[in-house]
Amino acid sequence: LDAELRALTDDLGALDPTLVGAAERTRTRTTARVAHLQRLALGALARQEDDRTRQLTRLRRHLLPNGVPQEREMNFLTYLLKHGEAPLRQLLALEPGTRAELPIP
Repeated sequence: LDAELRALTDDLGALDPTLVGAAERTRTRTTARVAHLQRLALGALARQEDDRTRQLTRLRRHLLPNGVPQEREMNFLTYLLKHGEAPLRQLLALEPGTRAELPIP
């Protein structure tokens, strides 16, 4: 972009030498704005990457609590022994495919 604007400045200078200053200012401002836009884009990419990293970290924590598969660390039988049959009855009363949070009594 900078090279194209320099070539345009040269062409304008050949057409009318009084336009060189305006063309140079335009080139300077344009390249500065593009550089600013690049910085904004890099920041947006970094934020997206941080979001993805946090999501993957959270997923790993849920799937591998204490570094072991979730079904070995947090087996449903543990909750059944701790809370009795009430949570199991609540789950069985739900329609298949229901997504909900159930309070454990």
